[in-house]
Amino acid sequence: MTSRDGDHLKGRSPRVKRLAEQWAVATPHDLTYMSSVVDACKAAGLVAYEPMLRRGKRAWRYVFASAAFVEWVKVDMPAIVPEHSEDGSPCEQFEQEMYGFCSGYALAFGSDTRCLEPIRLSVWELKTPDLRMFGWFCAKNYLVLHKGEKKGPEGLERWDDYKPFIDEVVSFRNGLVTNLPQYVVGGLADVVSNRSESI
Repeated sequence: MTSRDGDHLKGRSPRVKRLAEQWAVATPHDLTYMSSVVDACKAAGLVAYEPMLRRGKRAWRYVFASAAFVEWVKVDMPAIVPEHSEDGSPCEQFEQEMYGFCSGYALAFGSDTRCLEPIRLSVWELKTPDLRMFGWFCAKNYLVLHKGEKKGPEGLERWDDYKPFIDEVVSFRNGLVTNLPQYVVGGLADVVSNRSESI
């Protein structure tokens, strides 16, 4: 991150600064499985999220993001007021969700994630109590995020509210000039696998 990139972080809390610094140009150090997917994400200008995992643990799943999503995380997300204080700040919710996702914890369809209608477009939603994040799986266990929004009542409440986000994800995905696989079609078991407890 350049000093110019860090100007918008002045006056932010240490947690927000740390969160912003976790986004790095896609150079994962331990990715050997499906390295062609990683290379394609890098070539497409996508940004890799580097989770803070326990010492000695490697990521099981990987998250890449568009510049628009990274900007939303750094600028818009910290301004969201949580609906319930016990859920933690949006930054805390985001960190917890990314930790669980990248660690390979089992996801529950509907409460953690879901494929949005129409299913044939394969646009997925990752959820926290106050956040909704939209993207697609370019390969199994490889999620690309492009849009984020606050959950209702000021944000997403009705099904029709989701359509602009679905359209933007599809438009961005279709516009990528890369050899990245376009998207994985199917249900939850087709897009993610869970880490074995023994690993």
